[in-house]
Amino acid sequence: MFKKKALPAVLASLSLSSVAIAYEIEHGSHVHGEAVMNIAIDGTTVAVELDSPLFNFTGFEHDAETKEDKQTLQKTITGLQNADKLLVLPVAANCVLKDADVELGSEGHDEDHEHEHEEHHDEYKKDTEHEHEEHHDQGANHQDIHAAYAFSCTKPEAINKIGFVFFKQFPELQAIKVNLISEKGALVKEVTKQYSELSL
Repeated sequence: MFKKKALPAVLASLSLSSVAIAYEIEHGSHVHGEAVMNIAIDGTTVAVELDSPLFNFTGFEHDAETKEDKQTLQKTITGLQNADKLLVLPVAANCVLKDADVELGSEGHDEDHEHEHEEHHDEYKKDTEHEHEEHHDQGANHQDIHAAYAFSCTKPEAINKIGFVFFKQFPELQAIKVNLISEKGALVKEVTKQYSELSL
């Protein structure tokens, strides 16, 4: 689905062999309001991967063609690149954002998705022409967004919690399913607007 370039390079540089588990966890289905984040902490490096439907950050999934949509998309990409303002690591850990990569991806031409769309076409063939065209447009623009970050921390042992500011900046986002792995072990947790801090 995505050409994952930044994160694999980061993971390859880590010495913790089991860290790959976090990256290989299945991202799950495309669900509006939900995103998946994999976090790997090893030594002084914190590698982060985020996958989400584009809708959660822009409020739309179609191609940005109007001036307003293009501005919204650019603002979204810029906002996601500033990961140090979205992920709050303890000040004592002295972490600095070293790398940020944000990419768009589409499942509109995925074979499985096309098959699902054909099934939907049969299921809704009795719909009005307008409704079918609307459904087709939505199905053909099943866009996601992927971000990969790398933080460098001089005192990683001080990372006892992580705050998520995504919800304040992107109101359509309701929950982030977090898969975290470190020398302490693995942790699977969901953070939401109401509970936006993860304790390690």
